Formats: sequence, C-alpha cells, structure tokens
Amino acid sequence: MTIGVLVGSAVGIAAASVLGPDGWVLGGGTTGVVVGRASPDLAAALFHGAAAGGIAGVVFAVVFGLGTGVRLALAAGDPALLAWGLSPFLVVIIVYGVGCAVFASVFGGFVYGLRAGSI
Repeated sequence: MTIGVLVGSAVGIAAASVLGPDGWVLGGGTTGVVVGRASPDLAAALFHGAAAGGIAGVVFAVVFGLGTGVRLALAAGDPALLAWGLSPFLVVIIVYGVGCAVFASVFGGFVYGLRAGSI
C-alpha cells in the first residue's frame, strides 16, 4: 500500500502540474492500479485501494491546500486569517480525499479482476 501511495502521489503531483487539479484524480487511479496489482483478493484490492487513495488525497491537500493563505495567516498572527487560509486545505481533503479513494478503489478492483482473469 505504501508503494501505491508514493507512486500515486508522484503521478498526481506531476499530472497536476500539466492538467491542473484534475490531474490528482489520475494519481488516485494510479494508486489503485499499483495496490490492486499486488492484492491477494478483490476485497483487499478495493479496501486497500480506497485507503491508499485517501492517503494520496491528503498528500495532495497538503501540497496544494497549505499554501500562501496559511503562510500569510501565520505571519500575521491572526486566527481569523488562519481559518480563511485553511479553507482550501479542507476543501481539497474533502473533494480529493473522497474522489481519490473512490477512483483508487475502482481501479484497484479492475486491475485485480484483469490480473485474476475475472474480467
């Protein structure tokens, strides 16, 4: 699962620089492919794919969401600005954390099915 998170995060960050934020979902799918390829059964491919995709979504949130707004708020020392600065982080965690988990689970199950000859 760790390798899936690392590979998926790297692909997502690289794809985000080319495709924009939608490239992160490609990273979530890549995470599922890597995890599903190594899974012993379909349940593990779905479960571990979703978990790894969720972790990859958190990585994307940290890379994208903890940006300029948080740095400016910390420099100003104003808690209201910090709440405003954390908003992109929380949005990215909700959207991409769930989205990457779903895509990783779907792709993990698909790759497991291809590997096992079920599809």
